[in-house]
Amino acid sequence: MNRPRSGTLPDRVEPSMGNESAWQRMRAPQARSSSRVAQSQEELYTLLIGQANQAHYLRKFAQFDRDGKASVGWHWPAFFVTFYWLLYRKSWLNAVLYAIVPAVALAVAGAVASPFGQTAVAVVSVAVGLLVLLLPPLYADAAYYRLCKKRIATTLALPGKDPDTLRALLIRQGGTSRVVLWLILLLVVPCIIGIVAAVALPAYQDYAARAHASRGAPTEDALK
Repeated sequence: MNRPRSGTLPDRVEPSMGNESAWQRMRAPQARSSSRVAQSQEELYTLLIGQANQAHYLRKFAQFDRDGKASVGWHWPAFFVTFYWLLYRKSWLNAVLYAIVPAVALAVAGAVASPFGQTAVAVVSVAVGLLVLLLPPLYADAAYYRLCKKRIATTLALPGKDPDTLRALLIRQGGTSRVVLWLILLLVVPCIIGIVAAVALPAYQDYAARAHASRGAPTEDALK
């Protein structure tokens, strides 16, 4: 019988009765769940990302996986409509933090700088504003990558779930949310209506006043 030479290991180790428990420990439960739900990490990402801008996120996530870390980049939607983008991508906690933290940071920074005069308050306010403006687009892809990784790990760790159920859970947790559309309907549309009303109402009132004055004014024949 050929035996491996001293100092070397065989190319493959098969489990036996004696080392079955060790072999089972070597196979992570999450890896088994992942293989049953999808054939690759990219497929798991695809389930969570959905169809919207899928190619961009898959390319970014593959780069992060190769590098072993999420790096800084630039994300235009997170620059122009940060809060709506967070809601659109179902990043609920980050959306809440984005709505609260900047106001709190600005208030604290203003209170700290106020003893040094209005110039100091203005400088600190501008600095906080720049951070609020630039940090979200710089770290948007990295934050979304971490969110997807966390959701994948949490979902695959659920006990007693069959692969189809796990896939359905990933799809439901990921994708995009229509809450942005409802916010637009509830906030933007009334604002537009209010602006139109603010412009049109004075114009109508002016027209009505002119019409009333023209009807009430005596004509030239009546004055003779």
